[in-house]
Amino acid sequence: MIKNFFVICGGYACGTTYLSESLRHHPNIGLIKRKDGREYNFFVNDFFYKKKGVNWYKDLIKKN
Repeated sequence: MIKNFFVICGGYACGTTYLSESLRHHPNIGLIKRKDGREYNFFVNDFFYKKKGVNWYKDLIKKN
């Protein structure tokens, strides 16, 4: 069960990857990443945002 949820938002080259990699080491934090380890960039990539939709993203959160 998810107790707390947050999204890391930021522009290119502003430290979001560093932040997510730092949080990854915490035992009580789960991150949603692609199989190759990269972030989804959900709102930047039309493939995820427009074609797969918000419900697809919510399902990713529920699985983690």
